[in-house]
Amino acid sequence: MRHPEGVRREEIIQRRFRQSRDPESALRQNIRRLRARLEGLVPLHEFIQTIDGGYRWNTLHEYRMFKHSRDVSTDLLLD
Repeated sequence: MRHPEGVRREEIIQRRFRQSRDPESALRQNIRRLRARLEGLVPLHEFIQTIDGGYRWNTLHEYRMFKHSRDVSTDLLLD
């Protein structure tokens, strides 16, 4: 999502949710959860923007994603 043009929904679905019964719904739920967790860091700032056909990272802060080997969720830490 750091790419200035963002990332298309189809690309995210192919990378993360293609095994899901309802990939579109799984993606929306995942984005909603990420937004909820990020809002706790900086209220009223939209870190993840919805763009036509996808999403874009909307801050100058760098981010790193960590995934536990047994966990299917993603934790986001801001530097």
